[in-house]
Formats: sequence, C-alpha cells, structure tokens
Amino acid sequence: MKKVIFIGLILLINGVNTVHCSVIEDVQIGRNSLIGELFANGEISVGECGDIGMAAGVLAYPVDRMYTRDHLWVKVSGDYCTIGITDFLQEDLGDIVFANVFCEGEWFEINSTWGSLESIMAVYTLFMPVGGTVLEVNPIVQDAPQNLNSNPHETWIIKVKMDDISDIYTLMSSVEYEDFVAEWGM
Repeated sequence: MKKVIFIGLILLINGVNTVHCSVIEDVQIGRNSLIGELFANGEISVGECGDIGMAAGVLAYPVDRMYTRDHLWVKVSGDYCTIGITDFLQEDLGDIVFANVFCEGEWFEINSTWGSLESIMAVYTLFMPVGGTVLEVNPIVQDAPQNLNSNPHETWIIKVKMDDISDIYTLMSSVEYEDFVAEWGM
C-alpha cells in the first residue's frame, strides 16, 4: 500500500492563516498534526491547499474526511460535520434499497444508533460517530438510496451540529482507514 507524504507550511499573514503546500506523492492530513487540527477546527480547508482530494487516484478514500470502524466518513467544517458511508461499506452491502434515516432535529450521543440502511443482502445499523444534533437529512438518500452505491463519497446522509469537536479525534484518517480495511482483509 502506497503511503502518503504531505509537507505544509502555515504562515500568519495579516492575521490570516495561509497554507503553503507541497505534495510529494499524495496528501495526508493527520489528525494529530497542526495542519490537521486547523483543518478539523475549520480554520483552513483542503481547498486552500489546492486540489489535493484524491490526488492521482492513489487513495481510495478522500483525505478531507475522517473515518469510523463502522465504515462511515465524516467531513468536518468547524462545529459541523457531514456524514456518509464509505465505498467499502456500499460494496459490502450490495444494492442499497432503503435508507431508514428519519432523524432530522434529533440529538444523539456518540456511538448511538441513528438509522439503518437496507440492501438486498442485509440491514446495516448506523452508529453516530460524533455527539450532536442532526440538522438535515439528505432527501436524495431517502428518495433514491441507490445513490449511496453509485457515488458513496459524494452522497452525504446527514449533517450534524457537533457538541464537542474533540469527538473527531477518535476517528481515523484516510490512510489509517485504508490500513484498517487492509488489516482485516477487507
């Protein structure tokens, strides 16, 4: 598995964080790095480092997200996050035919059940990767859940106002998630 190398320099120019990036092979924003922390807090975004999302198609999972052991992705922007499923999960489930995610306006503790996905092969329970209130459920997922199969990393399921931004530090980076999937022979 190809590892990712990222070199970044953060400069404070006129009171604004400015990011200068050099991509050696691909990009990894680690959650324990200064850049990762600024990224998680919404102070900088991947866009400020140029188009580094899935550079050269080497990583199967976008680097601008964090991942759970339950195969969900979490895209953070300040106190808010967007949650969806990974390509691995959609592949494992097969054709998704129903999304039971009628939770808009509800508050959930971290690791609590917030919905399920039904495929022709299984019913998969969704666990909340962060504590917070669901602000929005994607109507496209409810009307056409097969979009989760065709474009899982672009089709979000819910948007959440997080209670505690530090919840994201329990999640994995894209490289860690790829290693996790590979370790279990998935």
